[in-house]
Amino acid sequence: MPQTATPDQANRSLQKLKMFTAAYVGVNAAAFIAVIALHGKAGQVNSTVWIRGTILFVTSLLLLAFTNHITRGSRKALLRVRIISTILLASVIVLLVVGHQLLPLWMKLEQAVCGLLLLGIVILVNGKPVRSHTS
Repeated sequence: MPQTATPDQANRSLQKLKMFTAAYVGVNAAAFIAVIALHGKAGQVNSTVWIRGTILFVTSLLLLAFTNHITRGSRKALLRVRIISTILLASVIVLLVVGHQLLPLWMKLEQAVCGLLLLGIVILVNGKPVRSHTS
């Protein structure tokens, strides 16, 4: 395996990264809209859902912005995405394992999907092709 990735490998990985990040934004946007639409419905939206839904939607937009900077070769953006996506993935896992009783079923499912998308993002931003694009 070569020390650095080829430009084709980097381009493919960057496209996958953009796809995973866009999907992550989409899922969080849908959840945020659901939070607003379900407000007032018993058992569907509590303070944890409001706070988590808002924070995840905003951070998903930040991840998208940083991902766009990665595609232009920004090392700082790569570091930011590596840190943020890892923290977000860990928080999803902890919430689903320990704090699952805090969320309604629909948000547990949304968080599971987000966790899978974040796992893809974490793998891609820590892989050689994306890292070599910013070096």
